[in-house]
Amino acid sequence: MKNFFSFRGAGFVLMIFLSAFMAESTSGKECYVSVTNAAEPRDGTVFRIVTESTGFDPSVMEVTAGEGFGKTLAAGSGMTLRMDVPPGWDLAGAACEAAEGVSVTEAEEGITVECEEGSKAGVTTCAFTSVRAVEEDVPALGEFGAIGIGILLGLVGAVLVYLKHRPRRWR
Repeated sequence: MKNFFSFRGAGFVLMIFLSAFMAESTSGKECYVSVTNAAEPRDGTVFRIVTESTGFDPSVMEVTAGEGFGKTLAAGSGMTLRMDVPPGWDLAGAACEAAEGVSVTEAEEGITVECEEGSKAGVTTCAFTSVRAVEEDVPALGEFGAIGIGILLGLVGAVLVYLKHRPRRWR
């Protein structure tokens, strides 16, 4: 029993207690943001998601449909997410589920995620949804339609010339 309460045993217990306390206190000092690209159809097209964090240069993540990435934010910092959609695609929307202590705002330039002081450990998930752009059919004339229009315009022009230069009667 005397060896159980030794300084070595007390130091070990103190170290375990402090590491558990520090792990709990550090979890409130950062936030984790998970970003995914929900594009349909999943054809391998590469999308660019730009992240702009306070005090850092913008970083570009290239992901295909269904892929994503994660970012860790320090407490009191923020990040703006923006998707650059490739040609032939439209951005259908963006949505986030914020963890406790994280504020999410949507703006024209993208989604802003802010990790507040004292936030709980949790994952904020943001998803960008892209769809293929619908190609509109342009009405066009066929070959015979164009010939018909040409003939009609020629006849209208001939009638106008005749009416302008027709013989006049003397009265």
